[in-house]
Amino acid sequence: MCGAVVIGSRTLLTAAHCVTTYISDPSILRVTVGTSYRLSGGKSYDLKRIVIHESYTSATLENDIALLVTRSDMSFSKSVKAINIASKNFNLPNGTEALVSGFGTVSYEGSPSDVLLAAKVNIVPKESCKRSYLGIASIADGMVCASANNPPRDACQGDSGGPLVTKNVLIGIVSWGEKCANPVYPGVYTRVSEYESWIVSRVNTYG
Repeated sequence: MCGAVVIGSRTLLTAAHCVTTYISDPSILRVTVGTSYRLSGGKSYDLKRIVIHESYTSATLENDIALLVTRSDMSFSKSVKAINIASKNFNLPNGTEALVSGFGTVSYEGSPSDVLLAAKVNIVPKESCKRSYLGIASIADGMVCASANNPPRDACQGDSGGPLVTKNVLIGIVSWGEKCANPVYPGVYTRVSEYESWIVSRVNTYG
C-alpha cells in the first residue's frame, strides 16, 4: 500500500496521507521489514498507534508525515536497521544525489514491483520546483523536490511514505507529484529536517 522508514525499535515514519483512514483502528495495518520482496519474506509487526501531524492538510499535502508505533520491538539485524533523520541544520545543497526506494508501480498507473527498487535522483532548487507546479500546487517549506533524467527516474504510486536518503541520512518521505518521472514535474517529498523536533517529541511520547 505504502512505504515506511524504520527510525527506532518500535517507530517508523510514513506519509500522513497513507494512514488517515486507519488512525482510529491502527490494528488493521501491519508493517513488514527486512525483505526485498513485496509479497514474501521479512517479519511483520502489528501497529499499536498512528500519530499524524496535527497540521496535516489533505488538500495541499502540507505536513504530510506520520509516526507509526509497533506493538512489540522490531528485531534489528543486517537487513533491519534504524536510519538517522536529518537534523534542522542538515546541509542539503541543490543537486545533491539521493536514493528513493519502494515497491511502487514502475510506470504511472502501472503494476507494482514485486521486488524492492531504488532510483538515484537529485535535489531540485525550491524556486525551480515552485515554477514547475505554478498554478497546480504550492511547494511549502516542509517540502523538498527531487528528479532525474536520462532516463527519467522518480518515485511512483505505492511508494508514498518511503525514504529519500543521502549519506545514510533520511532527508525526505515520498509525498506527491504530477504523474511519475515526468521531466517537467519533480517528485515532491516531505522535508524531514523541518520536522526533526516533531519527530523527536512524538517518539519520546509514544515510542
